[in-house]
Amino acid sequence: MAHGRILAPIAPGRSFPLANQLTQEPQDDTSPVIDRLHRLAKRHAGFILAAAGVAAAFVVVIGTGYRVTRTPGSPIGDTSYRTAIGLLVLVLMVGTRSVWRRRAAGDGPPDIDARRRGQEEQRMSDASRWADPPPDQFSPLRSRMVPLAQRIEAPAHLLPTFQHSAGNGLPHIEIKDDTYHFVRAERGAEFERFSTTSVDELLYRIFRDVTWSMAADLARPRRKPGEDFRRAMFTQQLALLGRLNPGWTSRCAAEQVDVLTTFPFVDDANG
Repeated sequence: MAHGRILAPIAPGRSFPLANQLTQEPQDDTSPVIDRLHRLAKRHAGFILAAAGVAAAFVVVIGTGYRVTRTPGSPIGDTSYRTAIGLLVLVLMVGTRSVWRRRAAGDGPPDIDARRRGQEEQRMSDASRWADPPPDQFSPLRSRMVPLAQRIEAPAHLLPTFQHSAGNGLPHIEIKDDTYHFVRAERGAEFERFSTTSVDELLYRIFRDVTWSMAADLARPRRKPGEDFRRAMFTQQLALLGRLNPGWTSRCAAEQVDVLTTFPFVDDANG
């Protein structure tokens, strides 16, 4: 009979701490304090970089002042002076590199044209959002109104909303019993309502008001000293309506004549 050590079989589920330690992946024993400092430094890297740049610039300015004026007793030694210059150059290089990387990634500040395009896209997006009606009720009107607004580049905030008022005095459109209602309300109080069964009549009313508001901005730089401000506004409004419908131009011109019959132009000859 052979003598030897008998090895007992390993029971299922039995734990062996040493074996577990040898087979487990090594754990990261980084100190929590160091890890926290690393996160803080990463989060505030821009601030730290800016502070370093300001401090270096301060040292360089003082040191340069003493050296240029040849004033003795400079508090900035040669070593500190050269170190500050090097640090300032490094900060400028890192900052410039960061800006170029952001621009290359598309995160940098847009140019003026891109900003204007973005604003215009946002205005048209707002117009689409405001004019998003139930397809069985407002879609025919919207399909005619939006292209006209785009033709004269009308700001979205001048276009009426549908069914619900924004409550700021700007118009909204309601449809009840096959009748269109052009309504103005402010703070819950309605102060104007125009009703018609004609889509063309409603569109004229919409764009008569839209072009009047646009004409105010267009006429401002064209106004002559001493001239009644309505002269330039009337001209600009008729020009805008002419781009939409020549018949609207004639109609609006007649309305302007009626207004001037009661309230004629008042020009100041002295400017």
